[in-house]
Amino acid sequence: MNGQTYFGRYYDRLGAYAKIEDVYYLQQSPGSDSTTTDSRLVRRGRELHAPSSRMLVPKSAILFVEDLSDLSPIALFMKQDRP
Repeated sequence: MNGQTYFGRYYDRLGAYAKIEDVYYLQQSPGSDSTTTDSRLVRRGRELHAPSSRMLVPKSAILFVEDLSDLSPIALFMKQDRP
């Protein structure tokens, strides 16, 4: 959706929407110099408006789905960060 990358548990559903649970996304901010950006992984639900950690995404907005390996830094962070 709008170029954003989401990570989580993907559930294909009948109909026009897919469900993602335990959602994380990359949040980027300007780095210490003007040529770099810093990225951090954010769990959905920790924003000011406190949404739930699941979302429905239009299937038409999904470009691809990948499984992460158990050794992926993102998968390791998500496993460690679970409530």
